[in-house]
Amino acid sequence: MEIVFNFEKSNGRFPEEVHTTGVGYDILSKNQGEERHIEVKATSELWSTYTWLPLYKNEVQALKNFPDKFYLYIVKFDLDRNNRNEDSLNSADYELFIINGQNLLNKFKITQETYSLSPISRKKLTDYKQ
Repeated sequence: MEIVFNFEKSNGRFPEEVHTTGVGYDILSKNQGEERHIEVKATSELWSTYTWLPLYKNEVQALKNFPDKFYLYIVKFDLDRNNRNEDSLNSADYELFIINGQNLLNKFKITQETYSLSPISRKKLTDYKQ
């Protein structure tokens, strides 16, 4: 998120965190002429195995509701698989990819692939604790 905040600020926009409000994206970033609804995803997976990206139902709904304002920012870290910690993340090289909503809808396949198991609670899981 910090990388995206810095990018937005350096491009004259004013970002604010909204991911806890249930709107379907992480950052609302504005300037006088533009409003971006930004969903941030980060990965350090190898390109050879990085073939999909999870999007939650509310994220897809936000994309469909406002494709002209929705942006997906992917931060791809270059990390050693055997040395992943906060220090390595803070100093890792990365690439930033930005895909606007229209391109997401027109150039990528968005498919439903997951199921949820609910309800999950400590009480319900008590019998299964190891």
